[in-house]
Amino acid sequence: MGENNLEIVGGRIEFNCVDNYRTLSIVNETPAAGSVSGAGVYYPGTSVTVTATPSGSDEFQGWYDTLGTLKSMDNPYTFTMPGEDYTLSTFFGPAKGSLKQMGMYPQTKVTDTTIISALNGKGGLLPTAGNPQTWTDYGYYIEGVVTSYMWYKDVVHNSVTYRSVYFEKYRPSRTSYASNADQTWQDDNGYNTETRYWFKWEPVNWKIVDVKDGKALLISSLVLAAQPFYHSTATRPGSPKIYPNNYEHSDVRTWLNNTFYSKAFALTEQNTIATTMVDNSLASTGHEATGNGANAAPYICNDTSDKVFLLSHAEATNANYSGQDSSYYRRKTATDYAYSQGVYRNTTWGTSPYLMRSPFYWQSSGYCVDTDGMCCVTDANSVYSGIVPAMWIAL
Repeated sequence: MGENNLEIVGGRIEFNCVDNYRTLSIVNETPAAGSVSGAGVYYPGTSVTVTATPSGSDEFQGWYDTLGTLKSMDNPYTFTMPGEDYTLSTFFGPAKGSLKQMGMYPQTKVTDTTIISALNGKGGLLPTAGNPQTWTDYGYYIEGVVTSYMWYKDVVHNSVTYRSVYFEKYRPSRTSYASNADQTWQDDNGYNTETRYWFKWEPVNWKIVDVKDGKALLISSLVLAAQPFYHSTATRPGSPKIYPNNYEHSDVRTWLNNTFYSKAFALTEQNTIATTMVDNSLASTGHEATGNGANAAPYICNDTSDKVFLLSHAEATNANYSGQDSSYYRRKTATDYAYSQGVYRNTTWGTSPYLMRSPFYWQSSGYCVDTDGMCCVTDANSVYSGIVPAMWIAL
């Protein structure tokens, strides 16, 4: 019969044979970040306790079954042993409020004259409206029309990628404006026409504001770029009406999920970015709490399925997200590259505004986070409010 445990129950002698026991296996997916205990053989129906102990700054991320279903966030976790062999898995991951580097994007302006000279040599001839050479046209607007006046070119030097930016005219602070020094923030930021600038591609820093179900919500630590929510303040014809502040049909949503997503992330990184059903409901706009729900209702849009997205008003002010309940911590500075694109910079604080996806209760306006960290209103076609991407990734 093999080994057994003898037990006297109600005056009877009972044997629990080894064959009646079941095996509990624990899979630790990140053994370098911590240890687990509690695996073994147990009699069905008995109480079992498993424990996960982190060895560093990473945190326990839950107990999962073989299908990947979260069973519990308790640690230690006590449960009843089932009547068959059972496997639990766990892992340790970054904590809310911690930082993570992921992706690459142009950020810091190059000031080393030796590097600039080498890059200028590799960059070749400068573009013009009639001959872009080997440069890429940004396709930016002047007076509501896509106009060739601003270009970029990526060059590798000593195994490092740099982006050159060159423009013959200033980028207006709104897509409908004319191009002149009074209608742009580029010159205020130190960037002038007919001058070649270089920016280094660097790892993007993200703040982890939430962790759940084996995923983390990341928000860029810096304002990375300048894009209008939509290129016009006019309502698109047809039925139903599509207003300029409609996130589903916005230019910025297309830019985030096509241009930014494909340029910033390697294929291995793209595979870790979750497809998120983005909440664009009235509740996400924050208007109901202020009594303006009825006014805002015509401007909400369908939920969207996205890899990368802008924060909603509700997300940007969510007290459960690390730091988002404080206007001080919502404030962000921008990269040099974003300043070259025309993002506004508050000269007192050094901070910049950035777009949210939530509409205001007027068809051509939406929400942004202002330089003081408070939520305010901006026109859909403005380009001086920058871009702070957000995304959920698998841990």
